[in-house]
This record gives sequence, C-alpha cells and structure tokens, in this order.
Amino acid sequence: MIAVNGASGDVGSKVANLLLKEKQAVRVFGRSAERLEPFGRRGAEVVVGDAINFGDLQMLFKGAESALVVLSGDVSDPHYVSNRSAMSRAITRALRQQQVSHVVLASSIGADRDRGVGMVAGLHELEGLLFGLEDANVLSLRAACPHGEPAGEPPDDQGAEDQRERLKGDHRFPMIATVDIAERPPGTSSTATSRATPSRRSSAPRIGA
Repeated sequence: MIAVNGASGDVGSKVANLLLKEKQAVRVFGRSAERLEPFGRRGAEVVVGDAINFGDLQMLFKGAESALVVLSGDVSDPHYVSNRSAMSRAITRALRQQQVSHVVLASSIGADRDRGVGMVAGLHELEGLLFGLEDANVLSLRAACPHGEPAGEPPDDQGAEDQRERLKGDHRFPMIATVDIAERPPGTSSTATSRATPSRRSSAPRIGA
C-alpha cells in the first residue's frame, strides 16, 4: 500500500494518478471528499482528514509500506507557521508509529536552510524530523518552483501581475513542471523496497548560471 498525503493538491493528485495507472494499491488523503472521489472510483482507498490531526494521519499510514508526504498550508492563515510545524510533527509521529518504511517528501530548493527562505523554512523542519525516522528510507525531493510561481505568492491573476512587476526580466531562477515532480515518487516507490538499510537522501536540480 502506498499512502499519498495531499492527494487533492497539484503534486499529490498527479502522483496518485500515476500510481493508479501502474495498478498500485493506493490510499489517498486530503480535506476534500469531493476532490478525492475520482480516485476512489478508480480503486484507491480514500481517507478524508486534516494533516494536523494525528488520528487522521494514523488512518492514512496504517499498513502502508510507502508514503508521499506533501506539507500543505494556507499562506493567508494567521497561524500558518505554527500550524505547519504542528503538521510536520504529527506526520512524523504517525509515520513512526505506523512503521512506514519508505517515505518521499515533496520538498523545495532552499529546504536545507533554516532562515531567509520564507515559507520553505517549514520544509526545513519537516526534513529534519523525517530524517530522524530510525527505520525508514527517506528521500526528500527538493524541486524547483512548480507552475512557475515563486513560493508563497498568490496564484490568482492579480498576484501574478504583482509578481511580474517585482521581478526583473533577465532574472533567472529554477522552475519545474508539476508533472515532472510527480513522476519521481512512483519510480522511487517501486524501487525503494530493494534497500535493506534505512537511508536519508535529498535530491535537487542543479542550477546553471
């Protein structure tokens, strides 16, 4: 069983789609039953819950051999930082209790730093917690910015307009298509079972000049 946290989001939904196409046993998790329903119709187990709730996470990870972890959050939430921290601790606790042996984190460039990276700082904490799982193989995929939207910026048209005004036309920064991020975890999950010794790894693109 492969558990997909954040299956109603951009990366998680694409990972779930790819796994179902591969005829894998999949359990999807998210806050919206409506958005998870299509996966259920295709044979996935559906768990509706909140990633800050330890009990919900236990249901997600119960009996799972592998898991995709996506740290969600609403940047308009006044308790955004503390809630993401609580989610990180709840996710790690549930993974440890349910003894999930292979974990892939959808992380970001900059997660190796604990300050000066805005919302990515939450991923720094989660990486540290996951790498502390004694009996799990953990892979953190430090992807570039998905969708071409710099992290933390509102995705609506007005936000995009404001962002274009702030960025210089010749400024270069790494970006990646969401589907390219999503393609990595299914391949990783299918090969990870061959590893007998727990490992902690991070993977990030090289940024050219």
